Amino acid sequence: MAKSKKGQEEASNSREFLNMTKPTESLQPVLVFNGQNDAVNLGKKPQFKIEKKITLEAWICVASQKAYTGIISNIYDTGSTESGYGLFLDGKSGIYFGLKVPSVGIQYLSSGANTIILNQWHHIAGTYDGQEMKLYVDGIEKAQRAYPGININYNPENDLLFGMFKDNNEFHTVAGKIAEIRLWKVVRTQQKIQNNLYQRLAGNESGLVGYWPLNEGSNNTTHDRTSNANHGVIHGAKWEQSQVPFTMQIAQEEPGKLSESASASPNIAASPSPVPTEQFRPIGLTGELSEAATAPPNVAPTPPQPSGESSPPVTPTPATPQPIPPVALQGRQMVLVLDEKHQGISAGGGALKPQGRFTIEAWVYPATNAGKQVIFAEGETLFYLEGGKLKFQTPRAKEAIASGNAIQPKSWYHFAVVRGGSRAGDTKLYINGVQNDNQIAIPAVLAVGNTYLGGQPDVPSSRFQGKLLEVRVWRYGRSLSEIEANRLYPLTGRELGLLRCWSFDEKSGITLHDKTTNRALGTLSGDAVWEEVEIPLKLKLDAQEVLVRSTGLKDYGYLFKEMAKQQKTEADPPFRRGRIWV
Repeated sequence: MAKSKKGQEEASNSREFLNMTKPTESLQPVLVFNGQNDAVNLGKKPQFKIEKKITLEAWICVASQKAYTGIISNIYDTGSTESGYGLFLDGKSGIYFGLKVPSVGIQYLSSGANTIILNQWHHIAGTYDGQEMKLYVDGIEKAQRAYPGININYNPENDLLFGMFKDNNEFHTVAGKIAEIRLWKVVRTQQKIQNNLYQRLAGNESGLVGYWPLNEGSNNTTHDRTSNANHGVIHGAKWEQSQVPFTMQIAQEEPGKLSESASASPNIAASPSPVPTEQFRPIGLTGELSEAATAPPNVAPTPPQPSGESSPPVTPTPATPQPIPPVALQGRQMVLVLDEKHQGISAGGGALKPQGRFTIEAWVYPATNAGKQVIFAEGETLFYLEGGKLKFQTPRAKEAIASGNAIQPKSWYHFAVVRGGSRAGDTKLYINGVQNDNQIAIPAVLAVGNTYLGGQPDVPSSRFQGKLLEVRVWRYGRSLSEIEANRLYPLTGRELGLLRCWSFDEKSGITLHDKTTNRALGTLSGDAVWEEVEIPLKLKLDAQEVLVRSTGLKDYGYLFKEMAKQQKTEADPPFRRGRIWV
């Protein structure tokens, strides 16, 4: 029988997709399950009880086959009692998509034998629209089945598990690696599945209920990058660096489609993998400094351009706000908690130099988006949150430069403002290592005043509510690569170009210490409340991190060779290995 026009088009699209060049594999952290008792438990959440239309997706690299091994499992199947949905191994090098609707027994649609290869990465997806189940492997439809039902059955309700199928009388666990789990309350077409098969999501795609990249690389929590923030607890599974076929690049949603919340979820864990190199853009300088710009050791400052303030204005290319990448929670520490009762923190003055370039950084955990909340202020120069947007403004600026993405409260963010000149595009806002601003021109700071953290007494209702960490002021405009180099690490206070660094790690009292030699003490006006919480700063460093951060030296061979030389009396032949500094 001749294929329909739609069927012919789908077959043609499948052939075209198979002939596409896949992205080059990259080394990224993934979760490894031992096949015995490892799992990720997401618990019972209302968002997981999807009424009818559903899509499940995951990347897997399995080491062995066993029927009904759970990859994504919200299913309960004792024979007499059945409910839920899930993706499983079928025991024949294929995939099961299982689903239960009322009045009909649970159905397991199989992709067919030998549709996946052991120890090789595959993308798998199952969809259901209330009438038909479909199963995809590597973006290609492998099976379909009519299965009409008014809704998906959830009686009894089961935990959502990754890497394990479990009910009251049996459990089956995965032996292998899992990444990029996506749960949707819409039916994704084959074309849509293929469109972002090899790319990360932003977390705000239309219909996305949960998105777990499983790429944190440390700790026992895996984070949901959607605004639902349904994080999972890891039981037994280990982190491992693995060559994966998908990239760090964020997939672009279909034009005209917005998510329900229209904002990327910020609250969650970041991959320790580096920020993509295409995001590393040097800061444009205009040459208006009254003092030489000083870069960190072995980092060449961007050469100044002639005639900064008098140069003709440049019409910038409109900025497109980028998705906010997630943040990894690295450990626990006592942190100062600011509420609406405090009067701010007075921290001396002179942090910002008139007419100069500078960088201000801070780790911020806002408790609310209400009102104007000042993070850092020097006189009338303000770095603050307002209405969920990050903003920066100097007295001469007609309007504030502002972020395009809304900030969700009760989540950690790294904020930075870099002022490199007075023209549009010279001042930049960064959120979690990604530039995010409307390219407003910010004039130079002509006068300075007292420095405040967490509020400005002369600005009504400007008290910050939440937690702050590592508020840093630099005397030059830092590039994104420089910001990223120590974003996740506490500073020592000796970094070249660093003018102020309040770490907020005192654990008690109302005095905050500046780690730099300037010793600009901060004094809290009001009662101090300290609380032990999870923070995004990496407090426990591995051997390589200790070496690099203490010496800047990456070449272990060179270091050990030089150490050995000091213990020898006879001369060594000339040593010609190069040195690599960061």
